[in-house]
Amino acid sequence: MMLLDILKGGRVMSNLDNIIADINEVNKTYGFYIRNEDGTMRDDIICGEVIPFLEELKDYEIDLTQEQIIALRRNWLSMNVMHCDNTYNNNGSIDHDFEFDIAETNDGVYVTIMVHRFGDVRANYTDWAICKFDSFEEMFCLESAMQYKNINDRYMLDVNIFTEGYNVWDSESEEDLGMFYEIEVKDLLNEIKSRN
Repeated sequence: MMLLDILKGGRVMSNLDNIIADINEVNKTYGFYIRNEDGTMRDDIICGEVIPFLEELKDYEIDLTQEQIIALRRNWLSMNVMHCDNTYNNNGSIDHDFEFDIAETNDGVYVTIMVHRFGDVRANYTDWAICKFDSFEEMFCLESAMQYKNINDRYMLDVNIFTEGYNVWDSESEEDLGMFYEIEVKDLLNEIKSRN
């Protein structure tokens, strides 16, 4: 099945727009302990956010129906050209884990993505979206894959949504303090103090 055959009858609505709306609603309804009542991230929590990443992916999205995406995935899996992964497998530092499956084909690199809404990470995902990139690495180099957070006037964090830890920069001593894994700011500050 050729990609152009599948593109016939493509979607008008963006799958990523639908996923973003769904996750925004989940954040307001099921914010758990990391969110304020309005769905925004609490200042004392350390993790990246999936919404900026999804917004940036829109520039690469291909509008297909869910049926078309599933057909492509089935085809790529049968040809053994799809690599499947989930940010959960790498303890990604992100508010919503997501499954991302990468197919390297003759006409480009395609990524299908669905986002975990809440609950058990083995279930309860959004619909699929599909994006096309020039290379395997391109998605991992998007600006929103690395998110920055100032936790006070002294420390700044570089949070990579695909990895568990994050680097801490000390602006007072002008040095990289290394990798940390704490989720709450108070625990991070205690860990920094204990390393000195």
